[in-house]
Amino acid sequence: MDTATLIIILSVILIAVVGIAAAIAFRKRKTKKLRTRFGPEYARAVQESGGRRQGEAGLQEREKRVEGFAIRPLAPTDRERYIASWRKVQAQFVDDPKSSVSEADRLLGDVMSTRGYGKASTEDLRQAMIHYRTLFEELVREPEMARAKGA
Repeated sequence: MDTATLIIILSVILIAVVGIAAAIAFRKRKTKKLRTRFGPEYARAVQESGGRRQGEAGLQEREKRVEGFAIRPLAPTDRERYIASWRKVQAQFVDDPKSSVSEADRLLGDVMSTRGYGKASTEDLRQAMIHYRTLFEELVREPEMARAKGA
């Protein structure tokens, strides 16, 4: 084997190794970004989809969909009105918690609608249920102190 052929073979091998290393680094960076952005939802997406690749693909699709939303900032007058309404809702909680929570839900819906979060698709509603489930599970989970006392 002559020197030129050896150099070509080694160059091809080197290019392949660099390409593989770059692909691995890119994948790790993508995974880290998704884990940071989605937190516990990352693990749930990977588990529910049957693997890292499928879970990450679903999360990336969600990112693209959210980027397409036309989210608007609140006008200063709207912001002040919503802040004042929120204060009233919080103050009302002491005297009428049930009504206060219902009013808080309505107020958040109004703010979301004003900002452009309206018209939820079936996928949007599915994602909302996932987030509600996470919150629900955290709310009904037995506190650490209660488990420690029972042990």
